[in-house]
Amino acid sequence: MFFAAPWWLIGLAPWGALAVWLLRGRRRRVRVPFVAFWKDAEKAEPPRRGFQWPPAWVMLAMVAALLAILGAGRPHSRWPAGGQPITIIVDRGITMSAGNESRFRQAARQVDEQLSKDFQSWTTIDLIDVPGRETTARPNNWKSLVDAMPVTALDTRDTLIATVHQKLKESTGLVISISDQPIDISDPRLIQCSPSTPVDAILISRIAARDKPAAQIMVELLNESSRSNANVQITTDGQTLSRAVDLPPRGQRASYFFDSKNLGDRIEASVIDGGAPASNHAWLVREGSFPKVQIETTLDPGIQRMIEVYSRNRPPTNGAQTVRVCGSLQDLPDDGTGIVVSQSRESVPFQSLSFASHPILEHVDLKSISADGLMISSGAPQGWTPLISMGDRILAAYRTEPHRAVWIGFDSPAWERTPDFVIFWANLLDWVGAGGQGYVSHPLTDVNPAWQMISPTGLSPAPVSGQWPGLYKTGNDGQIVAVNAPVVEFKPFVDNTWPAQLSAALADGSHGFDLTRVLLALALLFGLSAMLTVNTTALLTLNNAV
Repeated sequence: MFFAAPWWLIGLAPWGALAVWLLRGRRRRVRVPFVAFWKDAEKAEPPRRGFQWPPAWVMLAMVAALLAILGAGRPHSRWPAGGQPITIIVDRGITMSAGNESRFRQAARQVDEQLSKDFQSWTTIDLIDVPGRETTARPNNWKSLVDAMPVTALDTRDTLIATVHQKLKESTGLVISISDQPIDISDPRLIQCSPSTPVDAILISRIAARDKPAAQIMVELLNESSRSNANVQITTDGQTLSRAVDLPPRGQRASYFFDSKNLGDRIEASVIDGGAPASNHAWLVREGSFPKVQIETTLDPGIQRMIEVYSRNRPPTNGAQTVRVCGSLQDLPDDGTGIVVSQSRESVPFQSLSFASHPILEHVDLKSISADGLMISSGAPQGWTPLISMGDRILAAYRTEPHRAVWIGFDSPAWERTPDFVIFWANLLDWVGAGGQGYVSHPLTDVNPAWQMISPTGLSPAPVSGQWPGLYKTGNDGQIVAVNAPVVEFKPFVDNTWPAQLSAALADGSHGFDLTRVLLALALLFGLSAMLTVNTTALLTLNNAV
């Protein structure tokens, strides 16, 4: 047995002194009314030497105090070497899943070689994979369970630290963490077992593409290897581009541009033999990019309803432009991006309409604007380009510099009930918010259980959907989207001294069952027993003895 807080055992010294004093033999004191009455009394027999038992309640109180002192010292029973249950936490995050053979499997093999020297077959192993589940294993099968765990592309640092904290609190045996991430937890029961070498890989940290004015793909590489060059391959629209590129020094990034005749709906970039399967591939898929609409004025019910339908069916994407809808030019935001819906209108004789050639009016039949209830605003902004005109009156105008903005100066209740009104406002919001088609990728955190991974990985065991990058089919509309691995700075923890630490901990076998709670519970029980057995007569007797 050993004590984790031995300084509390100092309390045994005063406890022992008190116990000896209570057990020492002495005359019993007797109260008398007058000392002279004792002059002729026979000589009292001297007290017997040796120990005399105090009352039962005193003995119970002393035992309670002794148990409390011992419990405060946090005693642990010692297990035989190799027989003590242990906890093994396996980090399957993106850094430990790198390599042609995953780093967590390499490290587990080294740990298994060390444990096989000291472990007995009956030892219980609490095996936890992060992210994943907890299972009970034995020394002869835990390594095979680790080999069956799939790799992931997740950033597991926060989950790993929380799991280590929890297991140190719940268990009393060794806690072995197989990870290369700095944990920064000081505990003698924790041994972190990292791979013997750092990551050696070339990662795709960013990818982007455009098809106008010329088709081009940009690939940014993060070099976490000692290599000076690599082969990058681009696949899109049935064509493959391949090029050898010079790499920056280890730990630095560089961007590379690839020109293509045209771009398809999907783009895949790959680093050949990059050493990190999750980050050696990146995808882009052509998607719609829609703005966030913010209403800052009172609108006609038809326009209000149209904007609500647009926002619901075309939710804004990450980093989307914000389009503010206001009531006057003075209310335009500082960046100038917005839509001004003029509130001051008047009825004028209807004339033929003229239209500009503009994306806002694509597929819109403006002949559907009738004279029925048409109201027009005066005071169109100067310097703006007319979009819709009626004679010398401007019904709508736009500008492109310094930022996109549109002024709407007419209202037609009859037109609001036509499909052309819906198309007009959808085009308007798309144009002002720079919406439309673009090449987009999503982080792994966007994946929900309804999404299905459709791109092959070529790995065995196959990664779990939602934990690996690739092409996914969404559950609602079957749309194909690109999902890429997170960008994680590889600053791994490498400590080659852990085999010696693990061997010493197993040989010491100093981590056993914590007896603290048992002793404190017994101390409480004996204390209550002392309180229940004490009585007034016993107190008077003790007072006389003192």
